[in-house]
Amino acid sequence: MDKVLPVLIADAPEALIQLCGVTLLERLLRILQRFGFRRAIVFSTTPEIVGAELAERSWARQHITAHLVSSAVKSLTAQVLLEQSPSERFLIVPASVYCDARLLAALCAKDSSAALVDSKPPEFARNLIRNPCGPALVNRGFLLALSPTAPFLDELTNGIDNRTIDIVDAAKEDDYIVNMRRRVRPVCFPVPS
Repeated sequence: MDKVLPVLIADAPEALIQLCGVTLLERLLRILQRFGFRRAIVFSTTPEIVGAELAERSWARQHITAHLVSSAVKSLTAQVLLEQSPSERFLIVPASVYCDARLLAALCAKDSSAALVDSKPPEFARNLIRNPCGPALVNRGFLLALSPTAPFLDELTNGIDNRTIDIVDAAKEDDYIVNMRRRVRPVCFPVPS
């Protein structure tokens, strides 16, 4: 994960929804820190609100630095992503989704660009899950091949539909958690506001 730059798309109020007492944005930053990331970029159309959240001290994410980038437009583009860093790979995650850490780890383990989808969502979350779920790992070459002005998520959906990007299917990921000695299906879904 050395050459991967995490990019979070965090707009209020969605990214600041609390799930079990922790905001989705905070939860994602904690997961990224556990994976060994020390830096992340956070795009936001509501930088004052999201910036205030990031400014709050958190021992659980004290080793990761979040660089807030104000975005005047709602849709992130490939060109804007490429301008942020010379990184070769970008882990792009909307902060408006709950995403199991195992699914983000599966994405990060890919050598090529890949998008997270769920071909068979569990019944309890079926009405919440839409494909693509949002998270994707993309390399610089994939971004350069996209339209520089089209919304990234639209281009990602086209890539999935046209099979120009690999898929990490949540339904096919290992669901066994060793330390719990049980099977728990990993899920990724947008949290309703």
